[in-house]
Amino acid sequence: MPSIAGSWKLTSHGSPDSPTAALTDAPATLIFDANGKLTGNSGCNQLGGNYEIKGDQIAFGPITSTRKRCPDAQMSQEDIVIQVLTGSAIFKIEGNTLAITNKDQVFVFERVSE
Repeated sequence: MPSIAGSWKLTSHGSPDSPTAALTDAPATLIFDANGKLTGNSGCNQLGGNYEIKGDQIAFGPITSTRKRCPDAQMSQEDIVIQVLTGSAIFKIEGNTLAITNKDQVFVFERVSE
């Protein structure tokens, strides 16, 4: 299985049948390091925490973030990003695409070249 380590940009989220495109003017990014640390940006606030992988499961520890207020669209996207980083989820990497499924919602990320 390809490594999750690296930088990923949110491209879409929502129901697997009808996903919503991520905001292009406020990109949400996640950076997974090889030691179980996660950092990133929700499109509004900086965030960080821990993660652990077991098979196709990814479990997230408590996520901390800055508390800046942004326009409503960015705050809505932030809520979505935090939702995917809560508890455990199933993930799958195909090529440069990372799909994380959590609570019947799919979050699709694209690998960002370093």
